[in-house]
Amino acid sequence: LCTNGIACRALVREYCGNDPARLGTMFVRFTKPVFPGETIRIDFFEEANGVVRFRAVAVERDAIVLDRCSALIL
Repeated sequence: LCTNGIACRALVREYCGNDPARLGTMFVRFTKPVFPGETIRIDFFEEANGVVRFRAVAVERDAIVLDRCSALIL
């Protein structure tokens, strides 16, 4: 769940101007575990109508830990 929180914080910072009220919905798919001390990188892919698709990568292992995720920005 911490990985979900990291992704949510990154979305709010990058796309919502630090206003959490602008984050409408968020869907995540957990694909692999994250181990203590790993660095998480969030990759964003913008689409039309305020939809942002994203994934999270554990940098040290180059492992995708959240995949096929999406968020609606209001």
